[in-house]
Amino acid sequence: METKKMTATTKRSLARAACALALLLSLGGGMASAAPAPLSIDQARDYAVAEAGVPASSVTYTKSETDTEEGTTVYEIKFHTDTHRYQYEIDAATGVIREKSVHLLNYRQHHTEATPSNLIGRQRAQEIAARQFGFRVTDVTFHKMELDTEHGKMEYECRFYKDAVKYKVDVDAVSGEVVKYAYDYDGHHGDRHGGPRAGHHRRHR
Repeated sequence: METKKMTATTKRSLARAACALALLLSLGGGMASAAPAPLSIDQARDYAVAEAGVPASSVTYTKSETDTEEGTTVYEIKFHTDTHRYQYEIDAATGVIREKSVHLLNYRQHHTEATPSNLIGRQRAQEIAARQFGFRVTDVTFHKMELDTEHGKMEYECRFYKDAVKYKVDVDAVSGEVVKYAYDYDGHHGDRHGGPRAGHHRRHR
């Protein structure tokens, strides 16, 4: 029987699945247990909060909606605690976290102004960025490392790869605090941050 060629869509799906598996293994958790399929939006909310590692009682939801991305049904979940703001995009059928973004709230209100003498330096920023995802600097490949100013505060913008997954970490240039982090296993889609299957709980740092 003649073997049919894979379509471009099939190839993209296989590549996305392979990268998701690589991310799961790189985070040290091995394979996560399969999430119920399909997920309800309430289950997606619960998974997002559990993955964020915060108590459900501390969460205020600001968005819980169903959307369609390239023919795939996804849940867009946004919530915040007193200290962080979270945004998730979760595949309704598979439970895979397609996008995740975490922002530290209000840190600019109580930080020391940056001067040339009190910056933590590029090397320290790289160490902090890699450690955010459980890596060492020697485990990853940095492709961008810039000192930039955001809303009057200086931050190191750290971008690196590991096992075909793209990571993004913004580090306060004075305190070394992680201001924002994200990961992306499908780099052709801008801000889409791929991640573990819902139910795979990763420690929030």
